[in-house]
Amino acid sequence: MQDIGGRDRSLFDAVVIDTRECADHVVDALHVVLRDCPGIQALTDQGTPYMAAATKLVLDELHAEHAPQKEGDPTGKSTVERGFGSLKGVLSPLLSLTDRLAELLPQLRSADLATPFARLVVATALRAYQAGARATRRAVEATGNASEDTLVRAAARARDAARATDRSARLLLAHLHGLFLFSTSVTRFVELYRRYPVEILRSAEASLRNRFLMRGAPDVRSVDRYFAALVRYEFAEHRRRRAARDASLVLQERLRQQRDEADHAGRARSADPALWLRQAFDLIALQWLPAEHRLLFDGNGLGVGWMRRALDLLLGRHGPNATHDIAAGVLGQFRLASLPALGDDGLDAVALLLERELAQANARHQSDLAHDPACAIPRAIGLSTRSPPPNPLRI
Repeated sequence: MQDIGGRDRSLFDAVVIDTRECADHVVDALHVVLRDCPGIQALTDQGTPYMAAATKLVLDELHAEHAPQKEGDPTGKSTVERGFGSLKGVLSPLLSLTDRLAELLPQLRSADLATPFARLVVATALRAYQAGARATRRAVEATGNASEDTLVRAAARARDAARATDRSARLLLAHLHGLFLFSTSVTRFVELYRRYPVEILRSAEASLRNRFLMRGAPDVRSVDRYFAALVRYEFAEHRRRRAARDASLVLQERLRQQRDEADHAGRARSADPALWLRQAFDLIALQWLPAEHRLLFDGNGLGVGWMRRALDLLLGRHGPNATHDIAAGVLGQFRLASLPALGDDGLDAVALLLERELAQANARHQSDLAHDPACAIPRAIGLSTRSPPPNPLRI
């Protein structure tokens, strides 16, 4: 037995060593450690000695709260397991020696001899370990400045976290078996339903309780069948909700990826407007109708939108003259790559569309400059000037 909060002062408060595991040993250890600790919480696993009626009775007599831990939760009693590991590491050299002695002298391999010897070496090792441990000093340094309220809140959180009835299917099913008139044995009942999620069992229990309240206690033989039907129904609903939730999460992840890709593509286009303009040409080329020798919707669409945005970026960064040169260069590259697919007529249609959009972009750009107060300031204002040299220059 271990005081979780006081293991820095004493690694174990009680150690029972025997060849058999029974409730009597648990009761003896509880009496030794908890006799003067009313209100304490006792954490155990769900082993038979710890869930026995005798163990529960002595805990009630000691005014202690019994908190069995959730099955399949190795971290529930991690400090105890860590203490076992430390103790085994300390005793390993000595116990390996006694193993070799027992191999040489088989008559020494006796439980009557091994049990008291193990008790002696364990007690000695625990005293030596605790006397030389640095855990006490570290604990004092870590908690020495903690206020009483902080310690009280931490203890309350630890006690609440240790109550595993709401998280343990085994404990919940054993509790339900004691409340309702199930004809199946408690062991069989737990084995039948323990693999279902706890929330499913709680939903089925709520429906069964409502039946008791609304219609009275049903026939004993029907309780088992009715509860089984409720569990199956709730599990089917749980699977349906989980499938819908998983599908929603997949959709959200796909939308997030698409949004990230779109943002990345947008940043790439903004960083390279010339590349954006070329991509606009490629989109517009998809609208070419060879049989009718024209662009679908006169070229209007996403391609034109990209073209306008790319031209606006180029004009804002490089001005009209450089923008015309860049657009002409991009169009030339497009001509070389798309001549077999579009022909001269298709290329001329794209060129006319570019010419139109360039004119509109220049108009928008000039309109923006006209409203810019900085454009109304002559460049010569504020600049230092000097008079022209005399004529003729003196040598």
